[in-house]
Amino acid sequence: LLKNNDEFQKSFDIYVQALNIKNDHVGCTVNYGNALLAFTQQEKSVSIFTKANIQYEKALKIEPDDINILGNYGISLQGLGILKQDEILLNNSCKQFEKILDIEPDHVMTLRYYAISFSQLAQLKQNVSFFKAACMQYEKLLEIQPDHVNTLSNYAVTLLKYSILNSETSLNSRANSILEKSLLLNANETYYNASCYYALSNNTKSAQNYLLEAEKNFTLPINSFKHLSDDEDLNNVRHEQWFIDLLERLKEKEQNNKAA
Repeated sequence: LLKNNDEFQKSFDIYVQALNIKNDHVGCTVNYGNALLAFTQQEKSVSIFTKANIQYEKALKIEPDDINILGNYGISLQGLGILKQDEILLNNSCKQFEKILDIEPDHVMTLRYYAISFSQLAQLKQNVSFFKAACMQYEKLLEIQPDHVNTLSNYAVTLLKYSILNSETSLNSRANSILEKSLLLNANETYYNASCYYALSNNTKSAQNYLLEAEKNFTLPINSFKHLSDDEDLNNVRHEQWFIDLLERLKEKEQNNKAA
């Protein structure tokens, strides 16, 4: 497991050297793309996502129906689409996931990312049809894995956003029950999404409680300072003093880690 920038860079150099020797080596091409994609978890960069996509596109010319390549390409397109807020990239990620689902209709990981792409498109375009499509994927996922915590909490947030956009308050009770189930199954893994849910609901106190619980239990997202700074779901609490203090703590922690 690569842990820092130097280790990632060394692995990149090895893959580049290997591909200079045999440019059409599928395994090496895919592994280079996977290493680049893994690095985006630490540093979300347009250039890194783009490099990963180039490797996956190259590999797919040789192995066009490889589910693993299609899946990682879709995830990379999705990550870049979210970063750039780009409808075309998000739609293209959906196309990769659809290719997999044509081969394996119940491929759980693909359904999960497919739902996320639709949810991101729905939020970007403020489009009810995309929200419906996301909800359909989440419902299918829950038929297969009814107790998957991340699916439950993501679905709850998506349903709430759909309800807000469409002024369809009947969805609120469904969203609440899904979130409560997720909290009962695994509170630690639900705290962050719960804070987003309650921030969107303008329930500042609950948003605060769950976000501080996520900090306390070390379940905030990777690169927490940037993630929380950018996450629009938290906009309703962004000017609260407790949230400003939290960002300051996360920024200081990040700076200390870099200095260590």
